[in-house]
Amino acid sequence: MLKVSFHSIACHTPNTIDYTTDKGRAEEELTAEIGAFFLATFFNINSDIENHASYVNSWKKHLTEKEIMRATNSAAKAFHYLIEPLQVNALAEAA
Repeated sequence: MLKVSFHSIACHTPNTIDYTTDKGRAEEELTAEIGAFFLATFFNINSDIENHASYVNSWKKHLTEKEIMRATNSAAKAFHYLIEPLQVNALAEAA
């Protein structure tokens, strides 16, 4: 259940993907799933890597290498967007 939440959260972070096209949808799904994997890993939540890989592979076949890299970059940006406030808060508490 938490994995689905991570997927949804990553999907709704600011980005420049055009969701109105089939390729945009594929890029959005790739971004969300990779972002969900980053979040699960960060929070040390056991997730099925084979399931992540299967889902990613089902969407990446619709994209060019450049679009895959853009989706991966968007996932990394989404991850940092979500994690940064936690890190800033942890640093403030440690000071």
